[in-house]
Amino acid sequence: MVEGTRGKSSIVRFFHKFFYENGYNTLGRETGLVPMIYYNDEKKFVQREGELPFNILTETKIINELYNSEEIDVVIFENNAIRAEYMRSLSNYLKADVVIISTITFDHILSQGFSIEETARTFIKSVPHYSHIIFWSNHEFEYEVFRDTYEKIGRGDADILFSTLEDRELTIYQALKKIIDEKGIKIKKDINEFSDKIIYECPMDEKCPYLIKEYVPEEIFSQNIKPITFIDIGHVNDPIHTHIIFNQIMDQKNDNEVYLLLNFREDRVERIPLFIEGFIPLVEDQIKGIIIHSQNIAFTSDYLAKYAKKQLQNPDKMEFYTFKEFDEFVDDLAPQLPPESYVIMVANTADKFGYELIDKLDLFRESYPILDDFNLFELRYSKKPEDLY
Repeated sequence: MVEGTRGKSSIVRFFHKFFYENGYNTLGRETGLVPMIYYNDEKKFVQREGELPFNILTETKIINELYNSEEIDVVIFENNAIRAEYMRSLSNYLKADVVIISTITFDHILSQGFSIEETARTFIKSVPHYSHIIFWSNHEFEYEVFRDTYEKIGRGDADILFSTLEDRELTIYQALKKIIDEKGIKIKKDINEFSDKIIYECPMDEKCPYLIKEYVPEEIFSQNIKPITFIDIGHVNDPIHTHIIFNQIMDQKNDNEVYLLLNFREDRVERIPLFIEGFIPLVEDQIKGIIIHSQNIAFTSDYLAKYAKKQLQNPDKMEFYTFKEFDEFVDDLAPQLPPESYVIMVANTADKFGYELIDKLDLFRESYPILDDFNLFELRYSKKPEDLY
């Protein structure tokens, strides 16, 4: 199992490819906005039904129907089930030999803790007693917090690792190898043969920025509106790396007017100041307007618009828009925007509005990467993000 707050899908993809290319029937699972199931070189999109824990049961049912357990040698699943009891139930169901926890950043779901120590405790307690824990981080503070929290809980032996990002998979593999040897798994290809470029190439899922083809379906928008390009980078999670990708988009656009769509979920309150105070001032001179959508009953869209204005050098020069429902955005707000404009969504994608946007505009089925000349993985984990400031 692979848990944690960053890098889960990348680790799943890496080790799925590693075991499959070493000759083992390998079953993998990615969560997120577009959940995927991998079996050897096959890839299947999972249409979820309902909220947690029902979507876990949906995926489990599909796996049981499609794949006979006797045909599977290695299973590597991303486990992002929000709450400790859900994560533990999936690990128990699979009788996980190993649980890999990749980072414990605070910018995550509040149900996992209001501090980094609480988040560490949540992940530790989500692991069944018989599973071996491998924790990895490239941030010394996170590493020390997890190590100290683990020692206080006194759970038993674990591999608590610290390395550079470039050495992540190799470092994890070195800890994993003793379990592999115990299971009698023979590795033919050395791990150093696997290319980061192959593993981290932009897949057709929520990990990459995408745009809708430069037309607007008539059934969605009124016929008198001209093309608007929507770009979703809401899954980049933090303002620093969102800004890196935002600048790449700015470098490639023409004279299009740019509108920033800040989409805030009900449960990730910590992202509100991160993006309103930390991101908006960085891009003020590059955008014509700000669109705000919030599902939080305390921090409404109108309240956040006032909050955002206070962060601007020239608030009177900025256009502001707010909306509550998807239909309001489509029927009332979008027709007000200039033709050929860019709408760039940041902060969050995985909420009701994001799902409707993707579903009704065929964001993934009718889309392609806007940026194909740089490595998104390297950008998101830039070694020197502080250079932006």
